[in-house]
Amino acid sequence: KEIIEVASKKLKHGGRLCVCQRVERFTDFIVTMRKFNLEPSRLQFVITKRSSKPYLFLIEGVKGVKPQLKILENLVNGE
Repeated sequence: KEIIEVASKKLKHGGRLCVCQRVERFTDFIVTMRKFNLEPSRLQFVITKRSSKPYLFLIEGVKGVKPQLKILENLVNGE
């Protein structure tokens, strides 16, 4: 929460915040971003191999823009 709150105060309209976080925190992160006027714009999950579940997500938020979430293909880390 603190990272998003500070970023929201420091970023200008259209400014971007990029974060890598554990997938268990995904819903909390999205809700908190919107609470502080950062709209999720790009999302990518990180997996260890093609058949595994994601363990991280990469997210980019933009301050003060309309909803525009783009989901990118999974990033394979470890193959």
